[in-house]
Amino acid sequence: MDFPARGRVATNIVQFPVADGATRSAENRSMRNLLALAGIGIGALLAHAAGAQTITPQGGFTVSEGDTVKYSRQFIRMFGIEAPRKSQTCDDGKWNPGPLSKQALVDLIGGRPVTCYQVDYDKQLNRAVARCYAGNDDLQEKMVLAGWAWALKQSSDRYAEQEREAIAAKAGVHGHRCIPPWEWRARQRVVKGNSKSSLNCSAACWMARTSSVT
Repeated sequence: MDFPARGRVATNIVQFPVADGATRSAENRSMRNLLALAGIGIGALLAHAAGAQTITPQGGFTVSEGDTVKYSRQFIRMFGIEAPRKSQTCDDGKWNPGPLSKQALVDLIGGRPVTCYQVDYDKQLNRAVARCYAGNDDLQEKMVLAGWAWALKQSSDRYAEQEREAIAAKAGVHGHRCIPPWEWRARQRVVKGNSKSSLNCSAACWMARTSSVT
């Protein structure tokens, strides 16, 4: 799928969450019926926007992480939030919120059709950045309010108020000793850097000892 670059008109993506097993083919048929019916309305809406591009979903819909969904092979990052990473731990390594955040997004969607409006494109990760909705529910807002994602204030303060409410309620990650993913990544880089320095030092010390023996 080809997404427009930043600055182009937002793109509509419509898809049913597809379950595993025997229900997949039936839900795929339902999705095709929905798209056939919705195509007229979406087409009329986009016809008024110069440069708009309609993307027809190919394959199934899945939730990848608490801030990322996937249509076929295309990952889509949800705008303005960041969820705990899969390998991130809290409470001194005793609690892993990543899988819980992912499940929270699945539960919020609740089997409803999901619509994402692209607002940017992350060239580094090669994925669209979009605002995603299940019905009228802003999924980004709901995830932050439930405490399963942080407001990514570096890019937007759109969900800052919801984060303050979640902190006050000690919801989700805010009820544990957790740090935002960007701080966690920075600490991981420091740890890896220190480990590499230790290995280099060990090698240097070994060479020094070898030289002194000879």
